[in-house]
Amino acid sequence: MPEIYNRLKHSDITKNPDRVKTFFSKLKDGGSFLSVKGEFIFDKKEVERITPKEYLKRGYNTAVQGKVDGKRISLQYPKDFFKSPDFGGQPKGKFTAAEDKELVRIQKKLSAILKRDKLAAIDLKIGKRTVECAGIISTPHVGRYAPKADFSIVDSQSNQVAWISHKDGKSAKDFQQYGGMTDKGTNGEFKANKDFKDFITAMMIAATDGEIEEFDGLVSGDMFYRQVKDPVVIRKAVYGMDFGKSFGPNNVDEFHLGEVVFKGSRGKYSLDSKHKGINGAIPTGDFAATYVTRYHKPTQTVLGMKIPSSRTGIFTAVFPPKTAEEVWWNLINSYMATFKDKVQADAFKAGVQKNTTQSLAWFRKELRGMRTVQRTRLLKDEDYKMSTKTMPGRMYMYFYDPKHKKTLPYYDRFPLIIMVKRAPGGFYGLNLHYLPPILRAKLFDAMLDYKVGDGAQERLRITLNVLKGASKLRFFKPCYKRYLSKQIDSRLVQVPASEWDYTLFLPSHQFKKASANKVWAESRKSIWVLLII
Repeated sequence: MPEIYNRLKHSDITKNPDRVKTFFSKLKDGGSFLSVKGEFIFDKKEVERITPKEYLKRGYNTAVQGKVDGKRISLQYPKDFFKSPDFGGQPKGKFTAAEDKELVRIQKKLSAILKRDKLAAIDLKIGKRTVECAGIISTPHVGRYAPKADFSIVDSQSNQVAWISHKDGKSAKDFQQYGGMTDKGTNGEFKANKDFKDFITAMMIAATDGEIEEFDGLVSGDMFYRQVKDPVVIRKAVYGMDFGKSFGPNNVDEFHLGEVVFKGSRGKYSLDSKHKGINGAIPTGDFAATYVTRYHKPTQTVLGMKIPSSRTGIFTAVFPPKTAEEVWWNLINSYMATFKDKVQADAFKAGVQKNTTQSLAWFRKELRGMRTVQRTRLLKDEDYKMSTKTMPGRMYMYFYDPKHKKTLPYYDRFPLIIMVKRAPGGFYGLNLHYLPPILRAKLFDAMLDYKVGDGAQERLRITLNVLKGASKLRFFKPCYKRYLSKQIDSRLVQVPASEWDYTLFLPSHQFKKASANKVWAESRKSIWVLLII
């Protein structure tokens, strides 16, 4: 088991009479002790053998027999045991002073109730169920990370039967965060979650004024937020990552804010506080779950990306100050048109002329950090034209399902081609995706020398003989492919000349059976070019 707690030293117990009492009480009652192998229960013969007189000797050390999960094992006391909360232990790296203080107060309240009602245990309605409550303990660690629960309800057999998450304070502003959202902390639970991905993208857009490819972290004072919409994310953040499974340390019955009180009488009680949430209920108002990303020096990994100088978590609605910025983008793709317009406008402001050596270099640099595009949306872009006829020298894009894909070493599902010539049942073309961006720019720059026509009639007068005969066009070889019209399984879209240099460097390739880097490496090899990018 991971060492969440420090290893137990014999003096950790013997120096405190209350801990000695707890030790022997658990030993006599068959309670479990946190060990390197799990929750360890001493054999009855060990209970008889370990006497207070012998135990209190300095440096007491002995082999002990017992069971973990019903399996008989032998351990060495004290080195194979942990200093659990029962014996004053605290989780490594976690300071829980407020929770500890509240736990002591609750324990005293429960003790007073049991004494007054002359009972060994009460019936406690917690969440949607009723359990036997004989005590309340600090929830032990049983895994790699701190549990969602702060307190555990135990029955008369010392079994944990219900779990509570507790925060100190009096209002939603004091509640701190429901939970962090790093891949590590959530065990990658939200890597594919659309609502969370949408927020992170929106945050990056807002932080860079739309130049998402330039995002390199936050700066001091930055804070972005948006209310969580996905109920699955909310419930896992509030009640624990095991929400939807059995109740346990990471699927709590209730969460509470501030001082917890018992309500009821005659052995039947419930718990209440300044703010109470029952498993499954979605917090509203000031307590509504809210994504927050703020400046923080360490780099965090979120959605498989290292996001420098930031910390992302889920907080209450009133946590973000007035200086924080609410991000309102609803879909990752909703900014694509705006992004394209901005890039095009920036090129114009920079004095970049369309389809020149300068523009190719400029757009290659501007789009270098872009991760992906929505190809289906791209085909519907109003700046591109749906085409029923093809013409040599023009640029097209479409989805393609190769007839012989099973035997191909790799192929591109979304070609970006310059058509070269027609062929029976289809055409030959240069799929520019088969070249890495820098060679793609070199080849296209050379092809611009063969540009003819103006406006809508603009095209490249490129033939196979021209390609073979010009040394500056030697990069064409890996790109030259035959395409069958009947294997095109989407609309075929013509890219007008005004969009060539932008579209050329969009990461719209969709290689199957090999990564883009592998494809590009093979392309370099095939044209005998060694280039370090």
